[in-house]
Amino acid sequence: MAVEAGFAVGDGVFDTPLPAVPLSDPRESVGQECEAGLVAWQARLVHAEWRRACWMLETARSRADTLERWPEPDPRIIAARLGWSVTMAAARLETAQGALERLPRLRGGDV
Repeated sequence: MAVEAGFAVGDGVFDTPLPAVPLSDPRESVGQECEAGLVAWQARLVHAEWRRACWMLETARSRADTLERWPEPDPRIIAARLGWSVTMAAARLETAQGALERLPRLRGGDV
């Protein structure tokens, strides 16, 4: 089974390296390889979603030419950059902000 090399995160978002994900066709894999591949892909997707939540929240709180952050995220920024409606951006931001505030260890620091 061909796999992508695993990589260490090292930024506090997760404590352990992500597993290598299979790049082969699952139809050509035996059952235990299918199961391992599914678990590896799920871990990768969860990690990617946490990273996106962090980037989304920081983007919505940031302003050009400064590292200072506004206390409240602006969903219009996300909507404009990703081509979403403001309603969709606000809902996604609310979910991201809520999860990151309730689970700060996953975010890698204080919120």
